[in-house]
Amino acid sequence: MMTKYEMTNLGLLLHFLEAQYISASEATAQAIWLRFVLENFGELQTEATPLQCDNTSTIAITKNPVFHQKTKHIDRRYHFIKDTL
Repeated sequence: MMTKYEMTNLGLLLHFLEAQYISASEATAQAIWLRFVLENFGELQTEATPLQCDNTSTIAITKNPVFHQKTKHIDRRYHFIKDTL
């Protein structure tokens, strides 16, 4: 059985995971847009654009294409990051 304090901490951790995941998703969308703009200016993008994230849980969820119980509350529009990486 979890105490109220432990449940609050768990809620904060899930909220932090969601914030990190959404940030990574938005950064991916911006990187795709910037690559498109650069290609329109004639700068051919041949190498992958690195995306940095220091949260191991976010990285694990991003790399695993399986639906997680931890991510069911995250809006579907942010899950496109799994397809682009």
